[in-house]
Amino acid sequence: MDNGRIGVWHPSFSRAPAPLAREAAARLDELGYATLWLNEGPGSREPFAAAAMLLAATSKIKIGTGIANIWGPRRHRDGGRALHTR
Repeated sequence: MDNGRIGVWHPSFSRAPAPLAREAAARLDELGYATLWLNEGPGSREPFAAAAMLLAATSKIKIGTGIANIWGPRRHRDGGRALHTR
């Protein structure tokens, strides 16, 4: 997979209100950025659910996770909650 030469990472994508994050991702997609990177940390959304939410708002950009913990109870608790964030 080609992630392009220029991507974007900003901690706000994992913490911003869902509508704002989707709008920003769509704008980056329109501007031609190849990849949007997400992270996981205190106060952030579960990264795989967040990636699904942002992919639904875009058409070409790829979503990558820089840090994603695959272990622990948070996987089950927060994944569904992130998808229902308005």
